[in-house]
Formats: sequence, structure tokens, C-alpha cells
Amino acid sequence: MRESGLGYQQRRKDLKGLLLSWLGNSQHLWMWDWNSIAVELNNSGFSDIRRAYFGDYEDQKFRSVEDEARWNNCLGVQCKKFA
Repeated sequence: MRESGLGYQQRRKDLKGLLLSWLGNSQHLWMWDWNSIAVELNNSGFSDIRRAYFGDYEDQKFRSVEDEARWNNCLGVQCKKFA
């Protein structure tokens, strides 16, 4: 969990901690598994929901920005939503 940057290991209970939490808004507070995120994406109007893996992108532009190390122990998802 530490390497994912998700959640808190320890919550500060002083004024500075309250301000950082309120103004910073930089910590992830949810962790998703495949089944849960697929249902929520579908309920939110997304389609073509599928698990994604390193290097399986449809758009070749991702080749220039994707880093295999960022896929270790991660859940990748691809989906589409049209307005």
C-alpha cells in the first residue's frame, strides 16, 4: 500500500493536519477492484469498459508516455464516454 500512495498511514489531528487535509485534497481515499470499478463506470454512462494492460493501447500516442514500471501491481482500465 505504501508504494501506491493510497490512503493515510496516520492521520494528523492538529490544526496543520486539518488544513492540509481540507486545502490539499491530494490523498486518494478510495481503492477499487475490477468488479467494483466496472459497475460504477457503467452506472456513470461509460461504455466499452475493459481491463487494460501495459502496451495494449489502441492509440499509438500512448507509446511515448507510458512507463511499464507504473503498471506494477496496478489495475488498468480503459473505457469510453461520449457526451
